[in-house]
Amino acid sequence: MADDDRPEIDMKLAAQYLRMSTESQRYSLDNQANAIGDYALLHGYTVVETYRDAGKSGVTAKGRAGLADLLSDVVGGRCGFDAVLVYDVSRWGRYQDPDEAAHYEFMCRQAGVRVQYCTEGFADDPAGSIMKQLKRVMAGEYSRDLSRRVSRAKLHMADLGFVSGAPCPIGVGRVEVNPDGSFGRQLERGERKSRPHQTVRHTRGIPSEVSLVRRIFRMTLVKGLRPSAVACALNRRGDTWIDGSPWTNQRIRHVLLCELLTGVVTFGKTTKRFHKAAIPNPENQWIKRQVFEPIISKADFRRAADLRGVPGYRRHRTNAQMLEDLRTVVDRHGRVSHQLIDGTLGHDKASNYYKRFGSLSNACELIGQPRVANRLGRPMGSRITDEEMLASLRALHAREGRVSTGLISKDRSMPSLTAYHKRFGSMPAAYSAAGIRSARDPFDAT
Repeated sequence: MADDDRPEIDMKLAAQYLRMSTESQRYSLDNQANAIGDYALLHGYTVVETYRDAGKSGVTAKGRAGLADLLSDVVGGRCGFDAVLVYDVSRWGRYQDPDEAAHYEFMCRQAGVRVQYCTEGFADDPAGSIMKQLKRVMAGEYSRDLSRRVSRAKLHMADLGFVSGAPCPIGVGRVEVNPDGSFGRQLERGERKSRPHQTVRHTRGIPSEVSLVRRIFRMTLVKGLRPSAVACALNRRGDTWIDGSPWTNQRIRHVLLCELLTGVVTFGKTTKRFHKAAIPNPENQWIKRQVFEPIISKADFRRAADLRGVPGYRRHRTNAQMLEDLRTVVDRHGRVSHQLIDGTLGHDKASNYYKRFGSLSNACELIGQPRVANRLGRPMGSRITDEEMLASLRALHAREGRVSTGLISKDRSMPSLTAYHKRFGSMPAAYSAAGIRSARDPFDAT
């Protein structure tokens, strides 16, 4: 048969979506890709695009850049395929509301792109739809059951006095505990335990930090100094916080109200599950355990805590006094900025103007100064339009040949990443609205 007489083969183009929950699932994405490849070969698909979400939970779409890019390309009509191949329903997501999974699948189907689950053959009939919805419910229930079991395990570990890796306050350290109950080495800040079967519990920190914490309590309880005065005294001595930065009022207050300095670990103050807001628990449900010898006695800790109610202890400057300080900054420098306020009035002073007046611009208006300019050179608080924000993206793409969050952050003529997120919901959505594509992950297939 001549070449011209051969029948044309109908090639079906598809994308694959891969997701795994944790980075420790080393081969998960490869296994999914292999299974999808077998399915594609059997059903006549050619995989032309790959979307990945490595180490991302499936209980929510938030933070899953791969899924966001996939939906953006499909809904925006920029995809060159007519099917999305997914290993199974759970890889698409373990949403707590099964209708959310169905919603994203419907978005694709409405744009003419089918979502195919390679290891679960759902018939294209009512029975298949029922089975698919049942699988979605089961995927969500798996996450709920796992959350319950993890919560019980954490409560049990807390009841034994162990911690799960939370950062330590100044003056407190962490020590390894072996399975037989013996103590190992004391860990440095940010350091992990040596072996998986070990646990970690709090202990006294390094001597220099313990001495500094005790000095703070002495200056407060014996000398009667307020947090601001304590911070100034420590900074004059050259004492610094954990990261080497100066002490502030807020950091002094955190030390004075840190119950862990009495050797008591408190767990279970809040409950947070499935990326939702934390819910406060009643105090009778908290778990408290004495795990090491106190650095500060419980009596001194209570005395320091009681000072919060003493008149004048947390003395605030009036609005008039704060505005007079702002005029001092203007007289000295001719203008106002966050850095100039901190450099003139003291560390962490500029934030007080945001808290008291809502913004630096509002405070400047009250003393007859021009409003502080934002990174675009416009008056702070002036609203940029959606089209101006999208035009900035297009201009960046024209200059650089691509766009990325790094390029946007470096370009001071661009709105901030936070502004794009607030206005469009996500950067992929902003790119889509501007009609441009972002730089892809170099590991994505092309």
